[in-house]
Amino acid sequence: MQSMCSGSNYNHSSFELVNASDFSKVCRRSEAFEYVCGTTTTFVELESVANIFLLTGWTFFTDKNLQACKDACSSDCSCQGISYQNSTSNCFLITQNISLLTITQDSNQSAWNYIATSLDTIGEWAIVRKNDFVTHLKVASPVSTSTRFPLITLTGIIPFCIVMCFLLGLGLYHFRKRRSRLRQQAKEEEELRVDILPLLPTRFSFKELQEATKRFSKLLGSGACGSVYEGTLLDGREVAVKVLEGVLQRAHQAKDFLAEIATVGRTDHHNIVHLVGFCWQGSHHILVYEFMVRGSLDQWLFRHTGDGPPASALDWQKRYNVALGVARGLQYLHEECEQPILHSDIKPQNILLSEQFVAKISDFGMSRLMKRDMQSCVMTGVKGTPGYIARQWFLHGSVSKKSDIYSLGIVMLEIVAGRKVLEFSRLNTTETTTLSADGSSAKEAWHLPSWAEKKWEQGCLMDIVDPFFHEELVTHSNNNVGGFDEVEAQKLLYIALWCIQEDPALRPHATTVVKWLEGCEPNVPQPPHASNSTRQTI
Repeated sequence: MQSMCSGSNYNHSSFELVNASDFSKVCRRSEAFEYVCGTTTTFVELESVANIFLLTGWTFFTDKNLQACKDACSSDCSCQGISYQNSTSNCFLITQNISLLTITQDSNQSAWNYIATSLDTIGEWAIVRKNDFVTHLKVASPVSTSTRFPLITLTGIIPFCIVMCFLLGLGLYHFRKRRSRLRQQAKEEEELRVDILPLLPTRFSFKELQEATKRFSKLLGSGACGSVYEGTLLDGREVAVKVLEGVLQRAHQAKDFLAEIATVGRTDHHNIVHLVGFCWQGSHHILVYEFMVRGSLDQWLFRHTGDGPPASALDWQKRYNVALGVARGLQYLHEECEQPILHSDIKPQNILLSEQFVAKISDFGMSRLMKRDMQSCVMTGVKGTPGYIARQWFLHGSVSKKSDIYSLGIVMLEIVAGRKVLEFSRLNTTETTTLSADGSSAKEAWHLPSWAEKKWEQGCLMDIVDPFFHEELVTHSNNNVGGFDEVEAQKLLYIALWCIQEDPALRPHATTVVKWLEGCEPNVPQPPHASNSTRQTI
């Protein structure tokens, strides 16, 4: 269907210029004609348009008004438009693609007459009276477009709604599952609190501890489980406030927290750190200990740079007394408590020193209570600190009193040697200086127990001793100056080697270790030699 488009302002969404740059040319439908009928159609009136009746493509009706003519076209799906003659009430239905006639004014005719020129057949013309013919073209109704739009939209909305409902249901499922898990965890924690309630020490509010620590302003140290701050209670006591950070998200972590409260709260020994109280308020989980002004053993035992104390500050007598104090603490936990207590994480970082360098065992987060008739128990989860772990615990999770004894032996070796159990930096060292006459290099000494056993087998036991004390011996003529006692050093090394035996049955009890150190049993038997091939380092 084509017609002339007049003027540069012509605009209708159903039609377009054949040549967009020439407004004197013809127009055409912007889309192919759709055979539509009924209420889904409407009409566009064209101005200054006439037609040639003799051309084919018309259906003719008489005695119809304009609306009746439109209705006839609407009901005929093949009808593309109408041409209505006002003077005769004749209705012409356009049923084929034809050309319309543009009407232009002829100067030789009256103002009411126009010349209609055919767009298809050049030269054919007809004279029509102005406003006598009106032409309407059928197009898709805006109502029809709007009714189709929801159908198109729904094809995208329905899958979207299905996906959203699925995700919502999945989220609701996980939310309810998590809420159920939290309720179960809270129930378990409440049951545990009820079980240990008679054993709990003083309970502080979070506000009280905020005031005691001046809003946690003085940091003493920090680790994987939290930070420790210095504080002063209202009664003037100095305390160390251990704030656990993000470690109680699961039930077993809460049990570790309560285990430490219950375990330390029921102990009373010179070599066990005193738990003053605790705080369990919302997300705040805090332990309050007596303040140990000297800090932990590792800060004094291993050489430091910067502000740390030098190793020489911990003379031989202090080291020997520290070993004795830790052994006495374990003896109390294993043999003297109503229920034996396994500490399960004996290491220098968990041995605190008082102002007089009295050793006190701390950090009972991994401790377990044992029945007296039990020889061992199985633990799951975290398994202590690498280097201080007995082999059977590391491999099978089976722990006993002898597991703590193994850790004690490692600590004793560190006390004598003045170095850490594991020094991985030695694996990559290029140092060629030997540590003793046997030619062993620093690279071979990265694992202290293996290296110490090798020295024992080679008869070079004193090579294990901290070089600081060797310097003292060179400076002085006898073997008991500067506090160092070579006999005591040999005794301590013998005991340490007994404690780290692969076979737990060969390790001594804590009571035996105390007797050896106190001199109640003056002669410590020589420990058996262990082949390096049979020991698997951790």
